[in-house]
Amino acid sequence: MAVIASLSTLITEKQAFDGWGNNVVNPSWGAARWPYTRLTVPDYDGNDTDLTLALRSTTETANISIPTGDATLDPYSFGNVTIPLFRTNATSIYVDPRTGTNTREYLNQFTSTLDASGLYGNDDNYAAIMIGERGMLKSWFHPVAGELPLVDNSTGIFTLGGPYILCVPTMLLREHNRRARQYAITNPNWTDAQIFNRARRMVISIMQKITLERYYPMILGELPPAYAGYDPNVDPTIDLFWSNVAQRYGHSSLNQVLLRYDEDGQPSIYGHVRLHDAMDVPTVRYILETGIEPFLRGFAMQPENMVDSRIVQEILQGLPDYNTVRRQFNMSEISTWSDLTPDTQIQGILASLYPNISRLDAFIGAMIEPHEGNAIVGPLIAASIKDQLLRIRDGDRFWWENPGVLTSDELAEMNNHSGMGQANPLRVAAPCELFTGISCSPSTASSPEEGMNIMGMLTFKWTLKNAGNNVSAITFILESNSTGWFGFGIGDNMNSPADMYLCIPGPDGVNWTVQDSYSTDFIVPKADILVGGTNNVIDVEDLTATQTASARVLRFTRYLNTGDPHDTVIASGVMPLLFAYGDVPVLGYHGPGNRAHVILDFFDTGSQIIVVTGTDSLPKLKVLHGMMMALAFGVFYPSGIFIARFWHDDTTHKCETKNISVARRLQIIIAALTAIIGTYGDMTFTHSKIGITVATLVLVSTVSGLVVSKAHTRFPLEWSKRMRSLHRYSGYCGYLLGVANGFIGVLDISGNDWSLAYVYAGYVITVIVTLSGFFQISKTRPSLEATDYESSKSSLVRKPDHSPLFTWQEVAVRVRAGAKWLVIENWV
Repeated sequence: MAVIASLSTLITEKQAFDGWGNNVVNPSWGAARWPYTRLTVPDYDGNDTDLTLALRSTTETANISIPTGDATLDPYSFGNVTIPLFRTNATSIYVDPRTGTNTREYLNQFTSTLDASGLYGNDDNYAAIMIGERGMLKSWFHPVAGELPLVDNSTGIFTLGGPYILCVPTMLLREHNRRARQYAITNPNWTDAQIFNRARRMVISIMQKITLERYYPMILGELPPAYAGYDPNVDPTIDLFWSNVAQRYGHSSLNQVLLRYDEDGQPSIYGHVRLHDAMDVPTVRYILETGIEPFLRGFAMQPENMVDSRIVQEILQGLPDYNTVRRQFNMSEISTWSDLTPDTQIQGILASLYPNISRLDAFIGAMIEPHEGNAIVGPLIAASIKDQLLRIRDGDRFWWENPGVLTSDELAEMNNHSGMGQANPLRVAAPCELFTGISCSPSTASSPEEGMNIMGMLTFKWTLKNAGNNVSAITFILESNSTGWFGFGIGDNMNSPADMYLCIPGPDGVNWTVQDSYSTDFIVPKADILVGGTNNVIDVEDLTATQTASARVLRFTRYLNTGDPHDTVIASGVMPLLFAYGDVPVLGYHGPGNRAHVILDFFDTGSQIIVVTGTDSLPKLKVLHGMMMALAFGVFYPSGIFIARFWHDDTTHKCETKNISVARRLQIIIAALTAIIGTYGDMTFTHSKIGITVATLVLVSTVSGLVVSKAHTRFPLEWSKRMRSLHRYSGYCGYLLGVANGFIGVLDISGNDWSLAYVYAGYVITVIVTLSGFFQISKTRPSLEATDYESSKSSLVRKPDHSPLFTWQEVAVRVRAGAKWLVIENWV
């Protein structure tokens, strides 16, 4: 009756910060500062490993002696070097009824249940420090890092830890304060305590749900058994073996570097962080540099290391040997080293360290065990983790699924909650498979409740449903905070082709609508009805007036298979999506930074979601690319053309033309390389296609020019003429296309800034006019004409030659008549 009565008041009951009273009959079960439980028989003969949170003694030692002459720790052979090691404080002596032996007991400084005590604290004093006004946790806002926990003035570090553990608590803190702000608005009559307790209750529920529904299957490779309700006979207290062995598998799977990635998927300009640096005192700097988001992207993009067998031996808390622990988890003993591992090298090492297999430390054996199935740990660790997590769930009166803990609305929200990571606008969204060898259970109903954030500007949601005669359909909700049009498409790029859905103002100019569009090129997509298709967008609703979070919200539905060849069939499996938005309502070019590519599976929200934005990753290279193009096609290319056109028949002409040609080719090569290295030279874009064409024409012009100048006498007259024509016209075409492509490139770099593009056009025209006028003046001004051949070689434009001119036909006639001709470098 006591349990039933307590369930009826769970919604209003305050859960103690120290965990006391969670179990009404046994109030100390799972409480902070109470002893660990022991599922294993204690053994203090030296076989133990400890990486625990229990308090260490300052007087009782178990120092490790270092062999004399150790190359690292005793290089001078003093022979008295030790590694200082303090034993864990024993809080009491317990007489084990199973063995009659005295057993040391150790305090667990934390609560055993999943109650977010790492955020809220383990006692009222700490909670009082953390709780602020209107039920929120105290925080502060940094211009770069956003909302953060407090910094301890005495240590200069965050109250919630360094960057290696701060990310999740910070996310939880932000989630708590987000909910507290909502509760304060929707329930203005609530007290600060009511707001705090409900926000805390939801944060705890999120932690509980993620742990059992995401973490449990990732580690163990199987789903947890169905929740059967709260069992007051289950003790959730942390087992000493789980705390010091099983749960410590993660220490061997840590990556040595914490990766930091920017929104475009590129490494942060501030660099990554070495693990040992992240554990030092000045860890505030790393968070303030970039915020937690780059770390979260790094966690999502970096698989966890496999659990290994690199062990440090310790003698602290009297845990039994490996075989004894296996027996107590109802597992068979091993009798040979090959029973433990097939690795013969490890077998040999173990045999040299342990004279008897029964002496094997539990921690070492557990880490060496081969993994089974989809689990990322061995059978012994898996058994311990499974036992502990299920006892935490079933023995927690405040577990979120226990009737009476959440209201009906809160319970419905939690049933649809997909995880904290999806709620954060990271642009590079967290994949489901963060651990090696694990596939998460699919969710086939809809997108994450919070939606998928794209570029920090758009929010994308979808729901699969049946519409009319049970024909499968999908409903999309697209939110935008841009000032112009926005939309998405299904396809690799705009000329793949792509099935586009563009949100634009409706006929009345007030309410917006969705245009079913079709794209086959990098131009403004046309409506399906204009290219022979049909409009298959139904039930369009402008929801902007119903909310305040976004500047524009539109919802619409379409069938999965519309039967229209201009619409892509939406089926199970990953599909490529395009997102873009503009600055004005009229459809037009979106600019380089207002686009993103997404890969996802509409039928499986647990699958990997990859978002690659159009943000320029290497702006300096793009500027260099533009400068090289401007010099090549604005100066050197036209100069070479005019010199070749007006400056004939001498060595100086050839030398100048050659120098300019070399400079032009070099700049075009640099421009091409910067485009490739800068990752913005996507060959599907018009600018890139024209660029390849220009480079090809420049190559053809260069090769044909070399042939004309070096080997023209080896070809028949007709082929020589054709080679000269090829050189001339490929050069002209390359120049004109290069100028046009530069115009397109300026638009791309500037984000569709037409005024800057016209400046570029004016610059090119000015150069052409200037060169044309200069050469025209040079031909007509007497002062510029040379008086003889020698002086003409240093003249910019040589004086017209007065030597007799002959046609090739006249040359042939004179030769047949017996005339003698001397041919020297184009002079006859």
